Formats: sequence, C-alpha cells, structure tokens
Amino acid sequence: MDALPTRDRGAGGHSVSVESCSVDAGCYRWVVHSTDGRRTERSAYSFATRNGARISGEFWVRTFDAGKFEAGKTAA
Repeated sequence: MDALPTRDRGAGGHSVSVESCSVDAGCYRWVVHSTDGRRTERSAYSFATRNGARISGEFWVRTFDAGKFEAGKTAA
C-alpha cells in the first residue's frame, strides 16, 4: 500500500493520506482518517497524480472538520 505519510490534522482532527490505487495502476486515491485513526472516507475515483489526490483529500478534511458533510453518508 504505497501510502504517503499522514498529513497534519485539520481543526476537527481528521487527517488524509494518499495511497496507490489497487484498481488503476499508476493512479492514487486519498483516504481520510478520523481522530482515532480509523478510515472515515475514501475517494470514489482515482487521480492521475499523488498531488491531485492530496489536494482533493485535504479539501475533504476541511469539509469534514467544518461539519459541512458527515463522513460515510451521501448527500440527499
């Protein structure tokens, strides 16, 4: 699992890591972790670059920390 080091935690305690995609060779996915280190959410699709996945993952960390979206639930 070619994961990047976990980034600094957001204000609400979530963090993001980037992993190699097991479905699309050469692509990457972000994984958001809760304060206890458990996986909270994973990107629904892969990114062509690590940096693209990191940027998207960091957006979701800010979104979860702001309470604008509950991890693990889809919008109605």
